[in-house]
Amino acid sequence: MKKMTSETVSILREAINSALKCVGEDHGVTLHCGNAKYDEYSATFSLDASIAATEDFDPEREKWAKHVAFTGLTAEDYGKSIYIGTAQYTISGFNASAKKNCIRLKSASGKEYVADIETILKALGRNRLGTGDDKFAEANCNANAVILGLVVRYGQEITWMGKHFKIVDINPKAPKYPIIAADISTGKRYKLPADAGKPAAI
Repeated sequence: MKKMTSETVSILREAINSALKCVGEDHGVTLHCGNAKYDEYSATFSLDASIAATEDFDPEREKWAKHVAFTGLTAEDYGKSIYIGTAQYTISGFNASAKKNCIRLKSASGKEYVADIETILKALGRNRLGTGDDKFAEANCNANAVILGLVVRYGQEITWMGKHFKIVDINPKAPKYPIIAADISTGKRYKLPADAGKPAAI
């Protein structure tokens, strides 16, 4: 090698991370070689070391409990499954350095996302005081139903395509599939067409 390039830096990073895996396992930490500054003849990499999770200790859970005080969230919310719209996520951490989207989430496929506290509280049916937010959700859902001319209301149970659902929200930005309803037997949320809220013909 006679010159350091972005390609060689990328190759080096991959090789270093592979080598660091064994070192981290020996010491109970997770090591990660990150961003690099380089010129023609040298490169300087950042290195992160985090305590690895075990069966009886999870550093992410500890950080979560430390940072969620006075947010309306609780230590027990870590690891909970929630729905945002019709998508399901697991609460996986708290990023204290983020100004807004400080809540880490994981999808069913393992892909990572972030969200703000208000979004998570709404998904959990709470406000910042930690109290139930059902009245707000009910008022918002019913108002949106009126805007779209729908006859359904928050909490109403309906049957669509042979399945039983409970209305949990109305999305005014999706006029074709505005009804967000939870399957009563599984809890999974679905987007239903406006027709799903109409009475069955006799």
